[in-house]
Amino acid sequence: MRIITTTYITRKYADEPIPKVRLCGDWLNEIGFETGSVATAGSEPGAMTLSLQDADVEYNALMKFVRGHKLKIIQVYKDHHKGRPCIGITGSCVSMAGFMPGDMLAASYQRGVIKLQKLDFDKLGF
Repeated sequence: MRIITTTYITRKYADEPIPKVRLCGDWLNEIGFETGSVATAGSEPGAMTLSLQDADVEYNALMKFVRGHKLKIIQVYKDHHKGRPCIGITGSCVSMAGFMPGDMLAASYQRGVIKLQKLDFDKLGF
């Protein structure tokens, strides 16, 4: 498990912060999220799930699946400074999960899947 802090980017035309989740590190390679791979992101209140997609999947079939399940497509990119794999997610997917800038998230993962959940410090006894 990893702890991630939600950051933000600024929307240029409205000068307002937009929450952003950014995952980086070689640990992504270890669970299949290598640079260039494609994943889908789905949200529910308090959680977001990233699922790696098969490299052989047909584009039209993937798009139909994404639209039908109201998912977002993300691609793993290479960090320009350190060359490690990164994932950046903004927009409705982050908003639907209820993640705000500064929120701490627990990232649990296994091969091909990353689940991000908002940490509830009251439930944890803090």
